Parts: sequence; structure tokens; C-alpha cells
Amino acid sequence: MNEFTKNLLKTSSVLMIIAGGAALLVGATNALTAPVIEQNNIIKEKTMLSKVYGETADYLEWKSDSTDEKIKADGVYLESLSLKYVTKVWTARNGSEDLGYVARFYGKNGYGDVDMLVQVSLEGSLGNLFIISDTMSYKAKLESGYIDPYNASEKDGKEAALNDVKCGATFAAKLVRNGVQEALKVCTKTLSSTALVSLDVSLSNHEEQTMTYTFAEGR
Repeated sequence: MNEFTKNLLKTSSVLMIIAGGAALLVGATNALTAPVIEQNNIIKEKTMLSKVYGETADYLEWKSDSTDEKIKADGVYLESLSLKYVTKVWTARNGSEDLGYVARFYGKNGYGDVDMLVQVSLEGSLGNLFIISDTMSYKAKLESGYIDPYNASEKDGKEAALNDVKCGATFAAKLVRNGVQEALKVCTKTLSSTALVSLDVSLSNHEEQTMTYTFAEGR
């Protein structure tokens, strides 16, 4: 084996060791930061939820294993859908009174991603948007030119504001619009499910379940 080949093998071995070490370091960093990121996400979600119907409301997530029969039925419906944007839905409740719905949706394109909450009334009217995260390249234009005007619009003007996507960040606005439109269909149960399960629903049973967020006064 000549000197050139020896040096080549030596250099290759060193590079392989460096690459392997870097991969291990990245993996270890991800393992350490993932729980922190997840916890921060939960905190941000809880904080934004409290702004939709207030801190004193309970937010019951639609899950099929809920102990609340109404929420359980909603969870069965949600889990039977094939969704592109909506990731979670809650019913906001104050005591035994349902206040409305909140849907969380996530969308991504070549310019970044958006993660938001949208308020939907019991009657199926759109409410405001609440930003959990926005990494869009034209974030400022999206928020000042689209989301802010949408939130400032009156109840009967929400649909027009939602569809007015010409804001200097059109692709981002269309992404938000699509997420809101899917969320509205989910909350009003106008999407066809793939496998609905028949349940005997008791509308008077409002037992609290494990995924309920409760906000105390002054918190």
C-alpha cells in the first residue's frame, strides 16, 4: 500500500469519526430539547386557549376516551375524519353551559408554517384567530395585512375578511384560510366521516375528563 493510499484511508477514517460524532451530538441534543419544546408547546397552547373564551372556562378536548359522553361522541367523530389541517378541537364550557368551540390547525408551505386556534360559535359562526406560531417569510404582512383585519371585522364580515387573501402574503393567507375553513366544517360536523361509530349520547352528562384545561381566576 503506497503512501497516498494510506493518507487517503487515514483521512477517510477521521472524517467518518467526525461525522459519526456529529450525528451522535445532534441526536443527543434533539433528545434533550424535544421534551422542553413539547412542554413549551403545551404552555403556549394553554395560554392561547385561555384567551378564546376566558380563563374561567374549561376546555374539553374532543377525544373518544373522554368520560364526558358528549365530548366522547365528538371525539369519535373527529377521529373518524381524514383531515389536512385540524389537529385538535375543544368545547369551551362554563359549568354546565357550552360556550362554543375552539379548533387548532396547522399548515405548511414553501414559505414556512402556521399553527393557530380559531373560535367557532355554537351556531357555526367564525370568531377570531389566535396565533400559536408563525414562521412565514412574510410573517409581518400576513399578520398585519390579513389576520389583524380579519380579527377586527364584525361577525357578519368574518367570511369576507377570511376570503380577502390579497395582503402581500397571499400564499400564507390562503393557507390560513384553508385551515379555518376545515376547522369550521369540523366544528359544525359538515365533513363526512370515514367510520362513524354509533353512540348513545347523554347531553346532560358533563363530567370533567383528563384533557380538560381549567383556568383559575388571576392565573
